[in-house]
Amino acid sequence: MNLQSLIKQYGIWMLLAITLSATAWISFTEDKAGDVLIVKRPPTNSRAPAPPIAITDEFNMDTLLRPKTDELPSNLFNTDMPVAVQTQEAISIPLQEQVPTIPYTYAGKLEEDGHYIVFLTKNGRNYVVREGDALGKWQIKTIRPPQMILSYKPLQAEVPMSIGEVN
Repeated sequence: MNLQSLIKQYGIWMLLAITLSATAWISFTEDKAGDVLIVKRPPTNSRAPAPPIAITDEFNMDTLLRPKTDELPSNLFNTDMPVAVQTQEAISIPLQEQVPTIPYTYAGKLEEDGHYIVFLTKNGRNYVVREGDALGKWQIKTIRPPQMILSYKPLQAEVPMSIGEVN
């Protein structure tokens, strides 16, 4: 075996050993005195210099505690609106009814004497419809493959439904 094949075979182990030995050497030579280091900040304005900040190895959590108060916590996101504003917005925004999705699923079609009969399903029930038929709030306007046009009666809106090409 030559040197290059040894490096390929044992290279990761050699790198691990070097890393561990460097870590051990740093940890033994590190100064553990906990000296105070004074860091000077640049002045925030030209008239008064900023006081120095003392940094130590110890951290005191008590400096982060807030003073206790008798106030109740407030709503952080302020989602509560006064009643007057709510009613004014409710009056100014008219509710517009939208056409719902067609509740029926296409199951098949049949051509008879140039007229089409379409089979629909809804909640496990089967429906057989022709042009002009009504199903609740829906009415069948036209059946012309590849689509059928249904009309939503309350809004008098027409909605297409794909029924596929003629076989």
